[in-house]
Amino acid sequence: MWSRPTTPTVRELFLRFEAVRSMSGAQFEVFTADLFRALGHQAVVLGGAGDQGVDVIVNRRGERVALQCKNHKRGVGNRPVQEVFAGARHYRCVEVCVVAPGGYTRGAIALARSTGVSLFDADSVRQWIRQVDKLEEERASESESEIRHENTSISEQITEARKRAIWHPHPDDPPKGEGLDPAEHNADWLNADQRGMGRVDPSHPAFRTSPFVPRGYISTDASTAQVLLPDRGHARNRRRR
Repeated sequence: MWSRPTTPTVRELFLRFEAVRSMSGAQFEVFTADLFRALGHQAVVLGGAGDQGVDVIVNRRGERVALQCKNHKRGVGNRPVQEVFAGARHYRCVEVCVVAPGGYTRGAIALARSTGVSLFDADSVRQWIRQVDKLEEERASESESEIRHENTSISEQITEARKRAIWHPHPDDPPKGEGLDPAEHNADWLNADQRGMGRVDPSHPAFRTSPFVPRGYISTDASTAQVLLPDRGHARNRRRR
């Protein structure tokens, strides 16, 4: 016996196979198809009357494989081997198999050797489940690796974007390292007011964009608005819109 699997899909297959003796023939066919799907193959359950001796057809890398599934308590004889061998020709399958957890008789083994039919028992099914367990672990590892790679790529893109970013200062901002003291700023405003350059218009956009309060000194002339910029030491005339 081998250790119990941990992945959800394999755990389910393992538990189902432990109860294989209580499965009906149709249930065992479905279980076999599910097992091959977990291995990464396409599987179609035929089963029932008119199946021509083929219970499941597996598409393995573009090749069709015919399966006869027998869940007998005792070893399977010649008949399932004969049926699946003939049915495989009918469905144009390139490989022929019988899956029987209970094993095979000597006659069935001899006939399978002469006809090229592959026989699989309970040990074979357990080996397939182990293969699914390995595949599930590899898929989980690949998913984690992809997630880490995506996170790393995003972080690298942000870092590169920050390196390429260029800071564009506002034309009215003071030069770097030459910040204006608010007290000096207010003093300049007071001097400007004393010089008769106008009065402050609180609705002017300069009040909303300055790091100081207020920023510009706006005249009340109807045609022009004279804006004093104390940090630049000169006045500019701007047309009202």
